[in-house]
Amino acid sequence: MNNLYYLYDGLGNTIFTSHDFIECYDVSDIGYSYLFLFTEVSIKNKNYLYDNKTFTLRSNLFNGRLDISFSVKKVISYNNNLYLYIDDLSSGVYKIGTMSFLKTRKNDIGRIWLDMKGDKKKIYLSASYLINGDNLPVKKNNIIIEGKYINDYYSFYCELGYSFIGQFGYMGDNFYELEGYLSQLNQINVIWKDSELSLKSIDNTIPNGYIGRSAYDLVSILREHCNLTLE
Repeated sequence: MNNLYYLYDGLGNTIFTSHDFIECYDVSDIGYSYLFLFTEVSIKNKNYLYDNKTFTLRSNLFNGRLDISFSVKKVISYNNNLYLYIDDLSSGVYKIGTMSFLKTRKNDIGRIWLDMKGDKKKIYLSASYLINGDNLPVKKNNIIIEGKYINDYYSFYCELGYSFIGQFGYMGDNFYELEGYLSQLNQINVIWKDSELSLKSIDNTIPNGYIGRSAYDLVSILREHCNLTLE
């Protein structure tokens, strides 16, 4: 059996290994936040999962970028499969729904985030991070950002990664990550087409928590690190 996923306790001990990890939608209304399914599980003692500990899920896939911590509230065992109702999720860039998205859309070509509404685009950005990480080099000297595809805050980061890097390119999903990524690059030429319309779309959808920020802060970040032309 090819084990791709590993669950560890806080001391780094392996609790179980699993062939696949599937995010499920719970229709039982049991009251817990998330339901994860692990298939072809190898585990010695399921009771250890009830010890009110924090566990960490990692994978052989994605060069170690999948790193999810959670506590377990309920366990359902069926054959060699485990359903875990989890709580206290701490997941970094990973967003719930990313694994399901990758199973169905990983081989699709083009701006596939355009099918996703609002902050659901964070799932695309999470998938991009898992696939390519956040330190891929930019191999082009001239970049064109197509503003017509930017209709909200998160689509800006989707389009930026696509324009600079290509399919599933990731340059961050917030002001701070973007600036950190661009600070590592040499100055390159960037043309932002349809900038006025896309800047308004960004301004109208900036998430709560960025008080005092505006789309023109993104322009300032790009201007600091790139030769930016707004069209």
